[in-house]
Amino acid sequence: MPMKLFIALFFISASALVAASTAHSIKVGASTRTYVLHVPKSLSADKDAPLVLAFHGSGDTGAGFEDFVKLSDVADREGFVVAYPEAIGKNWNDGREAVSIASQFNDVDDVAFTEAVIADILKQQAIDARRIFATGFSNGGIFVHLLAAKLPKIFAAIASVSGGIAEPFAPKFKPSAPLSVLIIHGTEDPFVPFNGGDVDYHDNGRIIGTSLTIKMWLTCNGITSAPELGELPDTNQDDHCHATFARWPAAHKGAEVQLITIEGGGHAWPNGPQFLPVSLMGRVCRDFDGSSTVWDFFKKHPKK
Repeated sequence: MPMKLFIALFFISASALVAASTAHSIKVGASTRTYVLHVPKSLSADKDAPLVLAFHGSGDTGAGFEDFVKLSDVADREGFVVAYPEAIGKNWNDGREAVSIASQFNDVDDVAFTEAVIADILKQQAIDARRIFATGFSNGGIFVHLLAAKLPKIFAAIASVSGGIAEPFAPKFKPSAPLSVLIIHGTEDPFVPFNGGDVDYHDNGRIIGTSLTIKMWLTCNGITSAPELGELPDTNQDDHCHATFARWPAAHKGAEVQLITIEGGGHAWPNGPQFLPVSLMGRVCRDFDGSSTVWDFFKKHPKK
């Protein structure tokens, strides 16, 4: 067989093993909303699969976030469905009530949109109702806290990266059911501050601090024990960051809470792109992969 033909057939065969992501449109109220769906070729349409919803940060899109986090690569390897919803005006209504953000000023119902996305996916693919998860970055990370609080019976676990609970939403934070929570945040995040306060320096609303966010989830999950503490291996000393963890094991309600603190880390997805200079966004931690870590947490925490 000629070498060029062999190489061509090899790449055709290899690409057939991995699904292409597809764009979808759905009607939600008076609006047409969109999301990107990735279903690995290894999955049968009639076999229940886990579902991860991944919410982009401010200014991004569903397709852009897929490229940003590379979660579809993890999905192909591990066998789960992942959806990347897209916000109106590229910003989620995450509870900050910021007058500078149209979706928040106009009170866009992104919770109803999320429910509609899940319903639309269920028409195409069998999904395990005990393994529906949500993750998000920045604006998306703030949103998944609100989403989980409003839909705790749908989601088994969430993972928020460089996010926090919106300050105006905090008094309304009363989930009716427990769920497992992973928070990953850098101590030197200049846009979504680790200790709470103004988001992105100016009139973009406020979040509460990470310690209070953890406390609120511990209360929701009925956890009163002290955490297990440790450090992640500092595998890349050139990134000038290192990560510690605190894990609160599940109590009688069956859901645990985990915090990965990136000491010296900026506004970033671990091992993701340095999308702005260090002087603006801070440093990206290279000691672990954010997407793999999020999935490892999810797969250990189906709904009880």
